[in-house]
Amino acid sequence: MVVVAVTVAAAVVVVVVVVIVAPAIVVVVKVVAVVVAAVVVVVVVVVVVLVVVVVVVEEEEEEEEEEEEEEEEEEEEETAVAERVIH
Repeated sequence: MVVVAVTVAAAVVVVVVVVIVAPAIVVVVKVVAVVVAAVVVVVVVVVVVLVVVVVVVEEEEEEEEEEEEEEEEEEEEETAVAERVIH
């Protein structure tokens, strides 16, 4: 009689786990997978945006340096011309 009761109880536990807990675990796994995928997408987007910003800033700095070099060359040329005129 005890063996039958234990067997029935074990069967009930197995049915509860299979019917209720297993689908819940599947849902939790799916939700976690979606959250992880969303985090990965956000991280990739942030990295791409940062790379674009860095590239743009570097290009602007290079343009500014080129403009400064051109201005310095013009000033040197003007100074050289002025020195020639003076002499």
